[in-house]
Amino acid sequence: MNQYCIFIGIIYMIPFLIMIGISISRKRLETDRNFYGNEIQPENIELTNVKYNSFEVQRDEIKKITEMGKIKYVYGYFEDEQVILSEKEYLKYFPDSNVKAMIAYYITFEFDYHSNNGEMHAEIDLMKPSFEKMYDAKNVEEIKNIICNECKNKIFAYVGECFKYKDFKGRRVTHYLSIETSEIEGKITGKSNKKPGKYDWMFSDSSWYPEEIQKRNKILAFCSYLNPYKENSIFGTYVTIPFLGMLYFLYSNYHETIATMSVQNTYFIYFSLLILAILIFRFSICVPPPNKSYVSHISVIHKIVSGFGMDAQAINLFIIISLIYLIISYFCGVSIL
Repeated sequence: MNQYCIFIGIIYMIPFLIMIGISISRKRLETDRNFYGNEIQPENIELTNVKYNSFEVQRDEIKKITEMGKIKYVYGYFEDEQVILSEKEYLKYFPDSNVKAMIAYYITFEFDYHSNNGEMHAEIDLMKPSFEKMYDAKNVEEIKNIICNECKNKIFAYVGECFKYKDFKGRRVTHYLSIETSEIEGKITGKSNKKPGKYDWMFSDSSWYPEEIQKRNKILAFCSYLNPYKENSIFGTYVTIPFLGMLYFLYSNYHETIATMSVQNTYFIYFSLLILAILIFRFSICVPPPNKSYVSHISVIHKIVSGFGMDAQAINLFIIISLIYLIISYFCGVSIL
Protein backbone atom coordinates (compact mmCIF):
# COMPACT_ATOMS: atom_id res chain seq x y z
CA MET A 1 0.00 0.00 0.00
CA ASN A 2 2.79 2.40 0.97
CA GLN A 3 4.63 1.60 -2.28
CA TYR A 4 1.55 2.51 -4.32
CA CYS A 5 1.16 5.78 -2.38
CA ILE A 6 4.80 6.69 -3.06
CA PHE A 7 4.44 5.85 -6.77
CA ILE A 8 1.24 7.91 -7.08
CA GLY A 9 2.94 10.76 -5.24
CA ILE A 10 5.87 10.75 -7.66
CA ILE A 11 3.54 10.75 -10.68
CA TYR A 12 1.51 13.54 -9.11
CA MET A 13 4.65 15.66 -8.64
CA ILE A 14 5.75 15.49 -12.30
CA PRO A 15 3.51 18.41 -13.43
CA PHE A 16 4.97 20.52 -10.61
CA LEU A 17 8.48 19.77 -11.80
CA ILE A 18 7.51 20.76 -15.35
CA MET A 19 5.97 23.97 -14.01
CA ILE A 20 9.21 24.76 -12.17
CA GLY A 21 11.11 24.13 -15.40
CA ILE A 22 8.82 26.55 -17.24
CA SER A 23 9.42 29.23 -14.59
CA ILE A 24 13.21 28.72 -14.74
CA SER A 25 13.21 29.12 -18.54
CA ARG A 26 11.13 32.32 -18.39
CA LYS A 27 13.98 34.78 -18.89
CA ARG A 28 15.23 32.82 -21.88
CA LEU A 29 11.91 32.18 -23.64
CA GLU A 30 9.68 35.15 -22.78
CA THR A 31 9.64 38.11 -25.16
CA ASP A 32 9.47 41.76 -24.15
CA ARG A 33 5.89 42.92 -24.67
CA ASN A 34 5.99 46.04 -22.48
CA PHE A 35 4.76 49.42 -23.66
CA TYR A 36 7.35 52.08 -22.84
CA GLY A 37 6.09 55.55 -21.98
CA ASN A 38 9.18 57.18 -23.48
CA GLU A 39 7.72 56.77 -26.96
CA ILE A 40 4.79 59.10 -26.16
CA GLN A 41 5.38 62.60 -27.54
CA PRO A 42 3.12 65.67 -27.10
CA GLU A 43 2.49 66.06 -30.84
CA ASN A 44 1.18 62.48 -31.03
CA ILE A 45 -1.32 62.86 -28.20
CA GLU A 46 -4.85 63.53 -29.43
CA LEU A 47 -7.51 65.49 -27.56
CA THR A 48 -10.56 63.24 -28.10
CA ASN A 49 -13.21 64.78 -25.88
CA VAL A 50 -14.00 67.76 -23.68
CA LYS A 51 -16.62 67.52 -20.95
CA TYR A 52 -18.28 70.49 -19.26
CA ASN A 53 -19.66 69.60 -15.84
CA SER A 54 -21.99 72.44 -14.95
CA PHE A 55 -23.01 73.77 -11.55
CA GLU A 56 -24.85 76.87 -10.39
CA VAL A 57 -23.14 79.74 -8.57
CA GLN A 58 -25.54 81.82 -6.44
CA ARG A 59 -24.78 85.51 -6.08
CA ASP A 60 -25.77 85.46 -2.39
CA GLU A 61 -23.26 82.68 -1.65
CA ILE A 62 -20.26 84.60 -3.01
CA LYS A 63 -18.01 85.95 -0.28
CA LYS A 64 -16.18 89.25 -0.75
CA ILE A 65 -12.61 89.38 0.63
CA THR A 66 -9.58 91.66 0.43
CA GLU A 67 -6.09 90.33 -0.26
CA MET A 68 -3.03 92.55 -0.61
CA GLY A 69 -5.34 95.56 -1.02
CA LYS A 70 -7.26 93.90 -3.85
CA ILE A 71 -10.92 92.93 -3.73
CA LYS A 72 -11.65 89.31 -4.62
CA TYR A 73 -14.74 87.11 -4.55
CA VAL A 74 -14.75 83.53 -3.25
CA TYR A 75 -17.49 81.43 -4.82
CA GLY A 76 -16.37 77.92 -3.93
CA TYR A 77 -13.71 75.58 -2.59
CA PHE A 78 -11.74 72.80 -4.20
CA GLU A 79 -10.38 70.64 -1.36
CA ASP A 80 -8.54 73.30 0.74
CA GLU A 81 -8.17 75.82 -2.07
CA GLN A 82 -10.48 78.81 -2.58
CA VAL A 83 -12.05 79.30 -6.00
CA ILE A 84 -11.75 83.04 -6.61
CA LEU A 85 -12.99 85.66 -9.07
CA SER A 86 -11.15 88.92 -9.52
CA GLU A 87 -13.18 92.10 -9.17
CA LYS A 88 -13.13 92.53 -12.95
CA GLU A 89 -14.42 88.98 -13.51
CA TYR A 90 -17.11 89.40 -10.86
CA LEU A 91 -18.46 92.55 -12.47
CA LYS A 92 -18.43 90.81 -15.84
CA TYR A 93 -20.55 87.86 -14.72
CA PHE A 94 -22.63 89.68 -12.09
CA PRO A 95 -23.03 93.18 -13.57
CA ASP A 96 -25.99 94.14 -11.38
CA SER A 97 -28.25 92.86 -8.63
CA ASN A 98 -30.71 91.43 -11.15
CA VAL A 99 -28.27 88.60 -11.92
CA LYS A 100 -29.01 86.16 -9.09
CA ALA A 101 -27.03 83.16 -10.38
CA MET A 102 -24.65 82.02 -13.08
CA ILE A 103 -23.70 78.66 -14.55
CA ALA A 104 -20.05 77.66 -14.18
CA TYR A 105 -18.26 74.61 -15.58
CA TYR A 106 -15.58 72.19 -14.44
CA ILE A 107 -13.72 71.16 -17.59
CA THR A 108 -12.51 67.59 -18.16
CA PHE A 109 -10.16 66.76 -21.03
CA GLU A 110 -9.78 63.27 -22.50
CA PHE A 111 -6.58 62.43 -24.35
CA ASP A 112 -5.57 59.33 -26.31
CA TYR A 113 -2.40 57.91 -27.79
CA HIS A 114 -2.29 54.83 -30.03
CA SER A 115 0.56 52.95 -31.68
CA ASN A 116 1.43 49.38 -32.62
CA ASN A 117 3.32 49.07 -29.33
CA GLY A 118 0.65 50.32 -26.97
CA GLU A 119 -1.96 52.88 -26.06
CA MET A 120 -2.54 55.53 -23.44
CA HIS A 121 -5.71 57.22 -22.19
CA ALA A 122 -5.82 60.22 -19.87
CA GLU A 123 -8.65 62.08 -18.15
CA ILE A 124 -7.60 65.46 -16.78
CA ASP A 125 -9.72 67.92 -14.76
CA LEU A 126 -9.00 71.62 -14.52
CA MET A 127 -9.07 72.70 -10.88
CA LYS A 128 -10.53 76.13 -11.53
CA PRO A 129 -14.03 76.29 -13.02
CA SER A 130 -14.90 78.49 -15.97
CA PHE A 131 -17.98 80.66 -16.45
CA GLU A 132 -17.65 80.23 -20.19
CA LYS A 133 -18.21 76.98 -22.04
CA MET A 134 -14.85 77.05 -23.78
CA TYR A 135 -11.25 76.13 -23.10
CA ASP A 136 -7.86 77.65 -23.80
CA ALA A 137 -5.74 75.79 -26.38
CA LYS A 138 -2.68 76.79 -24.34
CA ASN A 139 -3.96 74.68 -21.43
CA VAL A 140 -4.26 71.68 -23.74
CA GLU A 141 -0.64 71.92 -24.86
CA GLU A 142 0.56 72.34 -21.28
CA ILE A 143 -1.39 69.26 -20.20
CA LYS A 144 0.07 67.21 -23.07
CA ASN A 145 3.58 68.09 -21.86
CA ILE A 146 2.66 67.12 -18.30
CA ILE A 147 1.31 63.78 -19.50
CA CYS A 148 4.54 63.06 -21.37
CA ASN A 149 6.63 63.90 -18.32
CA GLU A 150 4.51 61.61 -16.16
CA CYS A 151 4.79 58.73 -18.66
CA LYS A 152 8.52 59.18 -19.11
CA ASN A 153 10.51 56.15 -17.89
CA LYS A 154 7.26 54.31 -17.09
CA ILE A 155 6.56 50.77 -18.30
CA PHE A 156 2.92 49.98 -19.02
CA ALA A 157 1.08 46.66 -18.93
CA TYR A 158 -2.47 45.65 -18.04
CA VAL A 159 -1.94 45.04 -14.30
CA GLY A 160 -3.92 45.86 -11.19
CA GLU A 161 -3.66 48.93 -8.99
CA CYS A 162 -3.41 47.40 -5.51
CA PHE A 163 0.08 45.88 -5.66
CA LYS A 164 3.49 46.50 -7.13
CA TYR A 165 4.16 44.37 -10.20
CA LYS A 166 7.42 43.49 -11.92
CA ASP A 167 8.07 42.06 -15.37
CA PHE A 168 10.29 39.08 -16.21
CA LYS A 169 13.38 41.28 -15.94
CA GLY A 170 12.41 42.58 -12.50
CA ARG A 171 11.35 46.05 -13.70
CA ARG A 172 8.35 47.82 -12.22
CA VAL A 173 5.32 47.88 -14.53
CA THR A 174 2.12 49.85 -14.08
CA HIS A 175 -1.26 50.37 -15.67
CA TYR A 176 -2.46 53.42 -13.75
CA LEU A 177 -0.85 56.78 -12.96
CA SER A 178 -2.35 59.70 -11.06
CA ILE A 179 -1.60 63.36 -11.83
CA GLU A 180 -2.05 66.26 -9.47
CA THR A 181 -0.70 69.79 -9.65
CA SER A 182 -1.96 73.13 -8.39
CA GLU A 183 -3.99 73.55 -11.60
CA ILE A 184 -5.00 70.05 -12.74
CA GLU A 185 -5.67 66.55 -11.49
CA GLY A 186 -6.45 63.31 -13.26
CA LYS A 187 -5.39 59.82 -14.18
CA ILE A 188 -3.48 58.06 -16.94
CA THR A 189 -3.89 54.44 -18.00
CA GLY A 190 -1.66 52.57 -20.41
CA LYS A 191 -1.37 49.09 -21.84
CA SER A 192 0.58 47.13 -24.41
CA ASN A 193 -0.55 46.20 -27.92
CA LYS A 194 2.43 43.97 -28.71
CA LYS A 195 1.69 40.50 -30.00
CA PRO A 196 2.87 37.57 -27.86
CA GLY A 197 5.76 35.31 -28.78
CA LYS A 198 5.56 31.55 -29.26
CA TYR A 199 5.88 30.61 -25.58
CA ASP A 200 4.64 33.73 -23.79
CA TRP A 201 1.28 32.14 -22.96
CA MET A 202 3.00 29.76 -20.51
CA PHE A 203 4.16 32.42 -18.05
CA SER A 204 2.44 34.04 -15.10
CA ASP A 205 2.22 37.50 -16.69
CA SER A 206 0.48 36.37 -19.90
CA SER A 207 -2.76 38.11 -18.86
CA TRP A 208 -0.98 41.48 -18.70
CA TYR A 209 -0.58 41.59 -22.47
CA PRO A 210 -2.63 40.82 -25.60
CA GLU A 211 -3.20 37.11 -26.04
CA GLU A 212 -3.74 35.22 -29.27
CA ILE A 213 -5.54 31.93 -29.79
CA GLN A 214 -2.94 29.47 -30.97
CA LYS A 215 -2.28 25.75 -30.85
CA ARG A 216 -0.73 24.85 -27.52
CA ASN A 217 0.84 21.74 -26.10
CA LYS A 218 -1.84 20.37 -23.75
CA ILE A 219 0.63 19.01 -21.21
CA LEU A 220 2.59 22.27 -21.04
CA ALA A 221 -0.67 24.23 -20.87
CA PHE A 222 -1.86 22.14 -17.90
CA CYS A 223 1.47 22.44 -16.11
CA SER A 224 1.70 26.20 -16.69
CA TYR A 225 -1.58 26.72 -14.83
CA LEU A 226 -0.03 25.11 -11.74
CA ASN A 227 1.90 28.35 -11.32
CA PRO A 228 0.11 29.99 -8.35
CA TYR A 229 0.70 33.47 -9.81
CA LYS A 230 -0.87 32.79 -13.19
CA GLU A 231 -4.39 34.06 -13.81
CA ASN A 232 -6.97 31.27 -13.35
CA SER A 233 -4.31 29.10 -11.72
CA ILE A 234 -5.32 25.59 -10.61
CA PHE A 235 -2.48 25.41 -8.09
CA GLY A 236 -4.71 25.56 -5.01
CA THR A 237 -7.12 22.92 -6.27
CA TYR A 238 -4.34 20.60 -7.46
CA VAL A 239 -2.52 20.74 -4.12
CA THR A 240 -5.75 20.42 -2.12
CA ILE A 241 -6.54 16.99 -3.60
CA PRO A 242 -3.60 15.13 -1.95
CA PHE A 243 -4.17 17.04 1.30
CA LEU A 244 -7.77 15.85 1.39
CA GLY A 245 -6.48 12.36 0.66
CA MET A 246 -4.18 12.68 3.67
CA LEU A 247 -7.12 13.69 5.85
CA TYR A 248 -9.06 10.64 4.70
CA PHE A 249 -5.98 8.43 5.24
CA LEU A 250 -5.49 9.75 8.78
CA TYR A 251 -9.10 9.20 9.75
CA SER A 252 -9.56 5.81 8.06
CA ASN A 253 -6.35 4.36 9.52
CA TYR A 254 -6.57 5.82 13.00
CA HIS A 255 -10.26 6.17 13.81
CA GLU A 256 -10.07 3.02 15.97
CA THR A 257 -7.11 4.47 17.81
CA ILE A 258 -9.05 7.70 18.37
CA ALA A 259 -11.91 5.72 19.93
CA THR A 260 -9.58 4.35 22.63
CA MET A 261 -8.10 7.74 23.53
CA SER A 262 -8.97 9.85 26.51
CA VAL A 263 -11.56 12.60 26.06
CA GLN A 264 -8.89 15.31 26.12
CA ASN A 265 -6.78 13.58 23.48
CA THR A 266 -9.84 12.92 21.29
CA TYR A 267 -10.81 16.60 21.42
CA PHE A 268 -7.25 17.55 20.55
CA ILE A 269 -7.18 15.30 17.47
CA TYR A 270 -10.59 16.40 16.20
CA PHE A 271 -9.72 20.04 16.81
CA SER A 272 -6.43 19.59 14.91
CA LEU A 273 -8.22 17.90 12.01
CA LEU A 274 -10.79 20.73 11.92
CA ILE A 275 -8.06 23.40 11.83
CA LEU A 276 -6.28 21.41 9.14
CA ALA A 277 -9.45 21.23 7.02
CA ILE A 278 -9.98 24.99 7.38
CA LEU A 279 -6.39 25.73 6.37
CA ILE A 280 -6.65 23.42 3.36
CA PHE A 281 -9.91 25.12 2.28
CA ARG A 282 -8.36 28.55 2.67
CA PHE A 283 -5.28 27.41 0.77
CA SER A 284 -7.45 26.17 -2.13
CA ILE A 285 -9.28 29.50 -2.55
CA CYS A 286 -6.35 31.87 -1.94
CA VAL A 287 -5.47 33.73 -5.15
CA PRO A 288 -2.18 35.67 -4.89
CA PRO A 289 -1.62 38.68 -7.14
CA PRO A 290 0.52 37.86 -10.21
CA ASN A 291 4.28 38.01 -9.62
CA LYS A 292 3.79 39.63 -6.25
CA SER A 293 5.08 38.54 -2.86
CA TYR A 294 3.14 40.15 -0.11
CA VAL A 295 2.92 40.00 3.67
CA SER A 296 -0.13 38.30 5.11
CA HIS A 297 -1.76 39.81 8.18
CA ILE A 298 -3.65 36.70 9.26
CA SER A 299 -1.51 35.80 12.25
CA VAL A 300 1.74 36.53 14.04
CA ILE A 301 3.17 33.28 12.62
CA HIS A 302 2.38 34.52 9.09
CA LYS A 303 4.19 37.80 9.78
CA ILE A 304 7.27 36.09 11.20
CA VAL A 305 7.58 33.62 8.32
CA SER A 306 6.89 36.44 5.82
CA GLY A 307 10.04 38.13 7.07
CA PHE A 308 12.00 35.33 5.43
CA GLY A 309 10.55 36.17 2.00
CA MET A 310 7.71 33.63 1.87
CA ASP A 311 4.31 34.62 0.50
CA ALA A 312 0.87 33.75 1.88
CA GLN A 313 0.51 30.54 -0.15
CA ALA A 314 3.91 29.28 1.02
CA ILE A 315 3.06 30.16 4.62
CA ASN A 316 -0.25 28.27 4.46
CA LEU A 317 1.50 25.29 2.90
CA PHE A 318 4.13 25.35 5.65
CA ILE A 319 1.48 25.40 8.40
CA ILE A 320 -0.57 22.62 6.76
CA ILE A 321 2.45 20.31 6.41
CA SER A 322 3.56 21.07 9.97
CA LEU A 323 0.10 20.27 11.33
CA ILE A 324 -0.08 17.00 9.36
CA TYR A 325 3.33 16.04 10.73
CA LEU A 326 2.15 16.91 14.24
CA ILE A 327 -0.94 14.69 13.94
CA ILE A 328 0.97 11.75 12.42
CA SER A 329 3.66 12.05 15.11
CA TYR A 330 0.93 11.98 17.74
CA PHE A 331 -0.58 8.82 16.31
CA CYS A 332 2.86 7.24 16.20
CA GLY A 333 3.23 7.57 19.95
CA VAL A 334 4.67 11.05 20.51
CA SER A 335 3.16 12.46 23.70
CA ILE A 336 1.52 15.84 23.18
CA LEU A 337 -0.80 16.25 26.15
